[in-house]
Amino acid sequence: MRSSVTRNCAIDLAKFIAIICVLIYHGTLYEYDFLSGGSLILYASRTVLSAGVPLFFLVNGFLLFGKSFDYMKHLIRTVKLLGAVLFWSVVQMIFLLL
Repeated sequence: MRSSVTRNCAIDLAKFIAIICVLIYHGTLYEYDFLSGGSLILYASRTVLSAGVPLFFLVNGFLLFGKSFDYMKHLIRTVKLLGAVLFWSVVQMIFLLL
C-alpha cells in the first residue's frame, strides 16, 4: 500500500546536509583557534559546520507542523530511550573500571 503523502526533496536535502555537517564537525580534530596560531580558514569552516545541529532541529521541527502530539506516546518513547542510555552507560562504566 502506497502512502498518499508526497516527500519534499528540499527537506530531505536539508536533513542530509545537516547530518553531513555534524559528521564532519565531530570527525575533525584540528586546532581551530586562529588567535593562537590556528588557521582562519579552518576556524571559519568549523563555524559553518557547527550550524548542522540547529539546521537538523529546524528541519525536523518544520516536519512536525500540522501533526497532533500524543503526550503519552512521547513519554513512553522518552522513557525507553532513557532506559537504553542508562543501560549503555552502566556497560561503559563497567568496562572503564576493569
